[in-house]
Amino acid sequence: MSCIAPTPLLTAKDVAGYFQVSVRTIRRWRRDGQLSAPLQIGGSFRWRATDLQDCLRASPLNGTTRQMVPRDNIGADRC
Repeated sequence: MSCIAPTPLLTAKDVAGYFQVSVRTIRRWRRDGQLSAPLQIGGSFRWRATDLQDCLRASPLNGTTRQMVPRDNIGADRC
């Protein structure tokens, strides 16, 4: 039997750390459609790490005053 690692699901706090911004900014980006659509599990929102990486690669950082550098190992410590 082959074991396939699930795609890590990230909280707003995790995503904020990934983009080096506040949780409030992540909530605003979600509301404004600037992030990939999250999964809603109960009352909580979760993002797939791969969706965020794809979003970052696909979108230029227009209008930002500082460069956002995501961590390479996001979700690596999750099972």
